[in-house]
Amino acid sequence: MGNKLQNTATLVNRVVHNEKYIQCTFELEESFSQRPQAGQYVSFRLGERKEIRSYSICSMPSDSKSFDLMVDVTPQGIGTTFLQNAEIGTQVELLGPLGRFVLSEGIENKKVFLIGTGSGVAPLRAMVLDLLRNRKTTQQVTLMWGERFSQNLIWQDEMKELESKFPNFKFIPVISRPAETDQCAKGRVTGCIDPMHLTENTEYYLCGGKAMIEETMEILQKKWVDRSVIFHEKFD
Repeated sequence: MGNKLQNTATLVNRVVHNEKYIQCTFELEESFSQRPQAGQYVSFRLGERKEIRSYSICSMPSDSKSFDLMVDVTPQGIGTTFLQNAEIGTQVELLGPLGRFVLSEGIENKKVFLIGTGSGVAPLRAMVLDLLRNRKTTQQVTLMWGERFSQNLIWQDEMKELESKFPNFKFIPVISRPAETDQCAKGRVTGCIDPMHLTENTEYYLCGGKAMIEETMEILQKKWVDRSVIFHEKFD
């Protein structure tokens, strides 16, 4: 292929988690030219005009030809409509892996605090799986995920299993529009950042909307967290 990042992938499975999120599994025609890093994404060329739509890989990095995407279908744009309705076996052109929102060098020896809102949790899940299962870090890993409604949370059983298997992992779901029966943190993620999370030898990975990213960075920097240990990916 002319471009080493170009590839063809086949949709081999789709799981509908709820009315908001689906998870799609793709199988590559050829292995990625370089092993994906947790946090990276792929870009699809869709439709007659070959419009580009990008989605973060949510599965653990591996040398396998398959990878998973977690997609918020509520925008109902060209990309989400395609992923929601494409028949199993559909092939698509893609570019990847792409992106610089990846774990830093030597991260196994540092505490990691990941904060995501909405579908911004997708690359963070990949990071959690990479840290715990691939890199086998013994440092504290905390994932905070903000959603409007508890019924839109996914992967909760997986997160509980990870907490059980890895004592150094903590999952904190935060619901901004909670029901009375919800048993989780309530409010916005920016209001749930506890001083206990702001410890030495910690790196912070933020993924979500622009406003959340900017507000969280301001909170962290006011608490004397150095800008050099804050990494982020903004979603539109």
